[in-house]
Amino acid sequence: MAYFKLNDFIGQIQGQDLARANRFEIVLTSPLRFTDDRKVSLLVEEAQVPGLQTKWTATPIGPWTENRVHGIEYFGETAAFTFYCDDTWDVRTYFEEWMGRIQADPRSKEVAFYDDMVGQIDMHALDREDNRTARWKFYDAFPRLLNITPMAQGGDGVVRVAVTFAFRHWESRVVGGDPNIFDLLNFRNGGLKGAINGAIKDSINDRLDKIFDT
Repeated sequence: MAYFKLNDFIGQIQGQDLARANRFEIVLTSPLRFTDDRKVSLLVEEAQVPGLQTKWTATPIGPWTENRVHGIEYFGETAAFTFYCDDTWDVRTYFEEWMGRIQADPRSKEVAFYDDMVGQIDMHALDREDNRTARWKFYDAFPRLLNITPMAQGGDGVVRVAVTFAFRHWESRVVGGDPNIFDLLNFRNGGLKGAINGAIKDSINDRLDKIFDT
């Protein structure tokens, strides 16, 4: 006999809605001055929720060879985003200027200081009432690849700008929930104390966002 019945599935869906792929928003924070991060964030079409990957090696144990895990990586450490392009091409210019900032001097090809080139990406999942239900934060993000933007005389669609970001690490949070293990043990973000302080600040910011949105 089946462990679950159809009514169990129906009851689950009626009690708690499924996440919708088209209900999300991102908030870009770039190192650029006098640029409109909000405008570019508003025009996002596609985004990617980051992943995780276990690091493992084949380890001989007696006559057997078993896979043993020895760490976790932030899967790929890149994330691809697609943006609608406005008719003044400000969206593409935004990323051109950001990438131009990475190379401080085009003649000597000297690279800028790390802190002057990186930004942050906050990605939020939304429910049908536009409430934030989950959040993924990309730390030390910068555009790694600004893809080719195709144009065609026979085309009549909207121009899209595809950008691949690199980032140092990410952390997730269910809005209103407790910090997860990656929040608490993320020593790259100031260790346990820093992670807890960050969790408190994020909780306060989430509450402020709800107050100003109402």
